[in-house]
Amino acid sequence: MPYRRVHDPVRLGALLDAVLLIESDLDLPVVIHRFIEAGRKLSSARYGAVGILDASGSRITDFISAGLTKGEVEAIGNPPVGKGVNAIPITTAKPIRLRDLREHAESSGFPDHHPVMRSFLGVPIFVGGAMFGILYLTEKIGADEFSDEDEDIVASLALAAGIAVENARLRAQITDLTLTEDRGRIARDLHDTVVQRLFALGMALQTIIGVIRNPAVLEQVDRTIDEIDDIIRQVRTTIFALGEHPRSDQSIRSEVLSITQDAARSLGFEPHLRFSGPVDTGIARYVADHMTYALREALSNVVRHAHATSVDVSIEVESHVVLTVTDNGCGPPAGGEDRGDGRPYEGSPELRGRGIPNMIERARILGGTCTVSPAGGSCGTKMVWRVPRPEVRAMSPEGQK
Repeated sequence: MPYRRVHDPVRLGALLDAVLLIESDLDLPVVIHRFIEAGRKLSSARYGAVGILDASGSRITDFISAGLTKGEVEAIGNPPVGKGVNAIPITTAKPIRLRDLREHAESSGFPDHHPVMRSFLGVPIFVGGAMFGILYLTEKIGADEFSDEDEDIVASLALAAGIAVENARLRAQITDLTLTEDRGRIARDLHDTVVQRLFALGMALQTIIGVIRNPAVLEQVDRTIDEIDDIIRQVRTTIFALGEHPRSDQSIRSEVLSITQDAARSLGFEPHLRFSGPVDTGIARYVADHMTYALREALSNVVRHAHATSVDVSIEVESHVVLTVTDNGCGPPAGGEDRGDGRPYEGSPELRGRGIPNMIERARILGGTCTVSPAGGSCGTKMVWRVPRPEVRAMSPEGQK
């Protein structure tokens, strides 16, 4: 059992709180961020990071860190890819704990401007039986090295995080896919993996009830088990709901997926896609036509001008239909920032074409706005196309087809 050396009732209670916090969100980036912060807190680590592995499970493709300032991250430069000491938990599939990682035979040193890091703890994260990534923790606060209990409590947290990642992935697939066959497969996956793993986690918690002597912690464990049971009921409700399929003539999600997949071939990576609200049933067809045009144009601009390595696409449907495309590229050219008023562009020739003005005009026709601006920070561009949400059955505006 991963709990065998977690004797401190306060730390056990903190672990249970962290598990509930991680499981409370189905957005994968949020899950990973909360996991890193929980690992830092539970182990008293100054720095933390998760390295996400590629499909082969041998190389880090994404590295998300915490504890460093933005300036420190930029000064360090390229993130790790899984070499030296960082590669050990990848190749062994086991935790590694070092008093001073600089003294290890596999240590390759640090790049310029990198903070001093001595004590080290690396714990693998498994999702569905395969290694998803590694949680790295460094610089134990208040001690020279991480303890046995630190390792075990973080390993227990990694077990819960693996379930949360799997749940987030499956939920994303439900959101993104509309074909009957895929929905049926996802329902089976939810039943055969997520439900069963949640059940196993609940059983694991039940096995430690007999050794808990602190009444407050015992009550907290009971509440956690009840929470897991409630999550299982919610997942099963979702499985039954998968029997309801959107009409094929309203499959806006599928169209958006197709557009982003087409762009991926030119970008060299898949844009991250998020839906919120009744996308297939809540957007009138004529609005969807304008929105998908704006999406194509925004992604085309990223391909041609941004030199980006990641793109986020979100579509939110509430009182308004909001399409947001954000990249981490070189940002809009000087003079290219737009206030959404439809005025012709001045400044850079790159933005003098008709693509962005057409997006603005299409939003204006529908009573909305389109803005193109820096994404914030030191790089990137953010395009927000926002129009009021009409009734789905409303007739198209005069002159629109």
